[in-house]
Amino acid sequence: MRVPDFSGGGRSVAQTPEERREKARVRAVARRAADPEKFRVYAAARRAANPEKFRAYDAAQTIVRRARRAANPEKYRAQDAARHAAQRAENPDKLRAQLKARRAANPEKFREAVRKAKGLPTPTRPEPAACECCGKKPRGKRSLCLEHCHVSGQFRGWTCAPCNTMLGMAGDCIDGLMNGVRFLERAASVSA
Repeated sequence: MRVPDFSGGGRSVAQTPEERREKARVRAVARRAADPEKFRVYAAARRAANPEKFRAYDAAQTIVRRARRAANPEKYRAQDAARHAAQRAENPDKLRAQLKARRAANPEKFREAVRKAKGLPTPTRPEPAACECCGKKPRGKRSLCLEHCHVSGQFRGWTCAPCNTMLGMAGDCIDGLMNGVRFLERAASVSA
């Protein structure tokens, strides 16, 4: 019978289970680093052979990740911001193309996000083809403006950009518009 050598000089050295696991982990990492493609093929074959097992494993890992994120949101928010900044710096054209494709696939979703970011109200009726103030269609690729009350934040209607500017410059009030009407009437009577 062989007596274990605890001096460290012989072949058999007593190890704790944690030490054995750590040594195995280090060996596995070294094997993966030596031939990453071989490991990828092996991992893909294992997943394909045991889909249920890995589906359950992935679900459990998702729960663990979500709990970890919930426990320390500032840490993960900072990590996400750093990762996204690096991705934007490395692939600006690719990200721009992806955003353009997503925006083209669902333009209303992106308009709603812009409205929400600007603090605009949700429209109570769909956008018409023409301005509700002057009746003209918007020029070029432009869409109608969401006209709203700046005091109450209530949606008032859809206007073209010139009509929206006119209402804003008149102070969003009837008195300002009536002053403009009186001015135009006086100017018309003088020139006639």
